[in-house]
Amino acid sequence: MTNTSFDIISYNFRVPLAYNRQHMMLEAAYQLSVLGQKAQTGAGTANSFFSFSFYYQF
Repeated sequence: MTNTSFDIISYNFRVPLAYNRQHMMLEAAYQLSVLGQKAQTGAGTANSFFSFSFYYQF
């Protein structure tokens, strides 16, 4: 029997902030990603992302 192990490659934390109206939604989000110790390159490196989204439903 072969043993298989899984290790965490990345930790992600996301904080969305949304504004809703009748047919639309605006969303701003911040995400922090940190590579785990088992990542092939850049272990422990933190990356920050900011995104803005607009959704409209007919």
